[in-house]
Amino acid sequence: DLSHVIEYNNRLWGCEGNVIYASKLGDPFNFSVYNMLSTDSFSVESSTLGNFTACVPYGSHCLFFKDNACFKLMGTKPSNFQLIQSITTGMDAGSMHSFGICNGKLYYCAATGVYEYSGGVNSCISAPIEALRIKNAVGGCDGRSYYLYGQTTLGPRLLVYDIAHRLWSVADDKTVHCISYFDNKMWFCMDNGLYERSEGNCDREWFITFQPFTEKSYKRKNYSRIHICMYLGENSRVKVEISPDAKVWREVKSVYLSEEYVNKYFE
Repeated sequence: DLSHVIEYNNRLWGCEGNVIYASKLGDPFNFSVYNMLSTDSFSVESSTLGNFTACVPYGSHCLFFKDNACFKLMGTKPSNFQLIQSITTGMDAGSMHSFGICNGKLYYCAATGVYEYSGGVNSCISAPIEALRIKNAVGGCDGRSYYLYGQTTLGPRLLVYDIAHRLWSVADDKTVHCISYFDNKMWFCMDNGLYERSEGNCDREWFITFQPFTEKSYKRKNYSRIHICMYLGENSRVKVEISPDAKVWREVKSVYLSEEYVNKYFE
């Protein structure tokens, strides 16, 4: 019985407890062939305490995680397979499906935050949302963004990390059980069905509230102008409000985009 299973290089890999197993080459149902051949099955026990909590294929090797440790499985056949402990941050069992790969980088949620891994030392990318303390996460990438759903201090949240601009945003608060990228689309399995991410126009209201602009934000005591850049579809309505000194919100700009104004710039 295997707790975590992946496919890599025509073998089925899995882990149970503190041991990693690999099937016979091309035979995912056979884990007990030892004929001293390159096609044999394989197993190895790690050198640290604790059970494995997740595994994922990455580049030329596989990664096997524990709560506080990570191991690289290197090699191409049983005679040169090596299990090497990495300095990469470990992962708790509740977030074992939070992986996403984009442009050669692996994104995942650990107990201490969300990390980006590119083969060497991983780096934490969740400092702006550190207060959310994400747990029991699932994730996926579409080539531009990393989608991450989990339980947070504000309740369940679906978060989106813009990889190019390194920005986080909150997309929804509905429960997501799994996220997958297939046929150039992101798919979300929720309580009441399967949803795909669409590039079409939004037919409902949405809003974003910026953090306060203080004299420390951009080392200025006063602001004379703020630029907001948005891509809007036909028949969109936008209203901008400000709250000076935390007082009542007041409208400063309202724009309606009919067909003739689509893709125009407004200031």
